[in-house]
Amino acid sequence: MTFLNPAFLYAFLVLLIPIAIHLFNFQKYKPLLFSNLQFLLTIQSKTKQQSQLKRILLLISRLLIFSCLVIAFAQPVLKNKNQNTINSENLIVLFIDNSLSMSAFSSEGHVMMDLAKEKAKETIEQFAHNDKFMILTNELEGGSFRFINKDDALNSTESIQLSHYSRNLNLIFKRINDVFENQKEGLKIISIISDFQSPNALFDKTVINPEARIVLNILEHQSKNNIFIDSCWFEMPIIRQNQQLSLNVNVVNQSDQDFDMLPLHLIINNKEVTSTVFDIKANSQQTAILNYIETTEGIKHAEIRTDDKGSFNFDDNFYFSYDLKNEISILELYEKKSSSYLKSLFTIDSLFNFTSTNIKNIDYSSLGNHNFIILSDISEIADGTISELNKALSDGSVLLCIPSLDADYTKLNQFSNEIAGVQYSNMDTSRTQIEELALDHYLFKNVFEQIPNTLDLPVILKRFPMLPQSSLIPLIKLMDGSLFIGLSNADGKNIFFMSAALDDKSGNFHRHALIVPTFINMAIYSKRSNDLYYKIGNLDEISIKTEKTLSDGAIQLINKKTKNEFIPAFSIRSNDIKIFPHIEDIEAGNYEIANAGNTLGCLAFNRNPEESQMNFLDEETLTKLIKDENLENVKIVNQSTNLTKSFQRILSKSNSIWIYFIFLALLFLMVEVAIIRFIK
Repeated sequence: MTFLNPAFLYAFLVLLIPIAIHLFNFQKYKPLLFSNLQFLLTIQSKTKQQSQLKRILLLISRLLIFSCLVIAFAQPVLKNKNQNTINSENLIVLFIDNSLSMSAFSSEGHVMMDLAKEKAKETIEQFAHNDKFMILTNELEGGSFRFINKDDALNSTESIQLSHYSRNLNLIFKRINDVFENQKEGLKIISIISDFQSPNALFDKTVINPEARIVLNILEHQSKNNIFIDSCWFEMPIIRQNQQLSLNVNVVNQSDQDFDMLPLHLIINNKEVTSTVFDIKANSQQTAILNYIETTEGIKHAEIRTDDKGSFNFDDNFYFSYDLKNEISILELYEKKSSSYLKSLFTIDSLFNFTSTNIKNIDYSSLGNHNFIILSDISEIADGTISELNKALSDGSVLLCIPSLDADYTKLNQFSNEIAGVQYSNMDTSRTQIEELALDHYLFKNVFEQIPNTLDLPVILKRFPMLPQSSLIPLIKLMDGSLFIGLSNADGKNIFFMSAALDDKSGNFHRHALIVPTFINMAIYSKRSNDLYYKIGNLDEISIKTEKTLSDGAIQLINKKTKNEFIPAFSIRSNDIKIFPHIEDIEAGNYEIANAGNTLGCLAFNRNPEESQMNFLDEETLTKLIKDENLENVKIVNQSTNLTKSFQRILSKSNSIWIYFIFLALLFLMVEVAIIRFIK
């Protein structure tokens, strides 16, 4: 047997009090005077030995009462072979939350990360040197899933740094359970030290190991106010040289305070290009706009900075990257002759690189390099060509199908049905007119400053009506309700279908001003740009399109600020690169994509915005959650709790026998009462 509070054993000194009373108080005898000895006959005879026996019994009972109380307050614990205790060999897993929210100050004025490490070391010190420890952080690195000794655990805890990753507690518990499955012996203990930021702090009862004893150590923030950059995007879909660009920046204010004149800076390739100030109301979002002009081509590594002058500064920087190229590649595939209207339309602007070739002479190897492919005046397409067009569409190219007046609609359907499930019907020669435009679609959005009541729209004379297709997005409708131009974007493949040819016999659409914004915007939006940025933690794969020649060497990602580089998992198909980055390798910032010393492109990574959401589970909420789930093996402590006593109570809960000594004290008290009452 051992004691949780052995200092209470000094209270045994209180036993000297009844002993002293017994020795010195009851040894005096008083003479009793009687006037007549005959009165002694009515007094019960009582010997000296009988009196001493009663006093000894009372002394023993009182000593036993005090002894039981002292032992009960010292909290005795049974130690046996079937139950591990704090002094036996234990298996302790500590998860120290090192996410970016832990960079703020605690309610006691300490840096949360430093406080978490101190709590972890204090926890480790509660155990013996023969116990085994596992130290986990948000990185969940493979090398950390092993048990180490006490000294190594203390050193490992000291070296923990803030991380850009944040993990859900469900995942943490599942990974720990996998470790414990291979451990058959030893008391299993899990200690979670965190600020319990929701929703990451929510956990399911099914992931809690009933055989483990779990301690949730809650650290409280001094302030929960935060301003952070959530996202950014360009107003226009394409970035052009010597054109004013409008960058929208979404800023979130998670505080009860209004802020005025907050600064916002845009730095591109280590040079500040513009800045602005903005106002933001309490508990709201505000979109600030940064206007600037790009004067040079090439890769741009950009960073947006703000300053909220608060405790949380890890999310005051936001990164994005883009490659400025002033060219959109357009390929016309014709059957009989090239369309002069298309050529005139796409050769007036240096933005477009227009080429035209007969469909029988396609260079399949370069088909996917074109942003916009136009099937002009086509009546039939071979199966091999359909297959290659499908590959180009998968690589991000956009397709426009313009049927020939001489086509057989059944042959048109062999292509359109296979590639997008679209079917044409027999030619309709009734005169009609374009009646409705999808003005909210990007093709026509912001094209018209004002829509007149009587708009002169093109006339259509001959067409192949498309059968009603729920999958097609209607862009231009005719007076009879049928589609003139529809868009299929199933499986991420963008295909525009027209019902009429660009021919005088089909109508005057090709001579009307409406063709200009329609086809120009099709081409502009066909230029697939890589995403401006990616969020750490939400990565499956990143698809990058490059026009540069690739060598047999590996793909590298190089951090532009720290110069750290790593080789991610990747695959290369033609000029399309798919990157599968390991989350452990990434930190927020701008990256260069390199291959054999050549720069192929750029990427930017930002922390998960959930980490900036200042929502935390407090002790009351967690207590209710544990009570509702009936998790008897889970204990909550806060940052002011004495961990020594807490762990002693937690680890010895099922071995404690102090209550039995309370019952014994009551029993001996009853014995004392009986002695006083019944022994004369």
